[in-house]
Amino acid sequence: MKEQKRSGSGKVRRIYVWRPVKVDMNRRIELWRPVANLTKAQLKKASRIDDIDGIRKALIDVDENVLEVDLVVDNGLDALCGQGFDVSGSRPAVFNQVAIGTDGTAPGSAQTALIAEAMRVQGTYAKDAPVGECSMDATFNITQTLALQECGLFNDPSAGIMYCRDTYSVKNVVSGDTVKVYYTPKFQRPA
Repeated sequence: MKEQKRSGSGKVRRIYVWRPVKVDMNRRIELWRPVANLTKAQLKKASRIDDIDGIRKALIDVDENVLEVDLVVDNGLDALCGQGFDVSGSRPAVFNQVAIGTDGTAPGSAQTALIAEAMRVQGTYAKDAPVGECSMDATFNITQTLALQECGLFNDPSAGIMYCRDTYSVKNVVSGDTVKVYYTPKFQRPA
């Protein structure tokens, strides 16, 4: 935004006022377990039951968080600049890989990977209805016992640049469980 003001000498002085774009990132993790593996008490506590890949599963745990700006790591911010403005052949790939891991170390801006990555899958992108909002969703079919505590977004199936890393309370999963991770970035003009 540009404002013009007259100084005492009558000259026009231009003052530029920049209004930053507000960026929020919501993260939701759902833990689904086969109904056949639940006790009656666990089944009663389940918030939802659905068929996932032909198996009747119950939603037994949900964790939601609005990621703070410091959970987006330095390399992720730099890659975002390149994705939006780099016209050379070295433009970074999009962040369409979601990873989960087993370490609860606090996130830090200089981190470049999950501390103890267990699985990584390609997410599904969708442009959501509100202006400046989209989603990246991923489904993990668990094949072993894990104590999950971290997740992140990447731009490569096995290495690449990490955009963000987030930790959460331990989610104990076993073979047959399904973990769903939903990231919803929102780019908004401040009011």
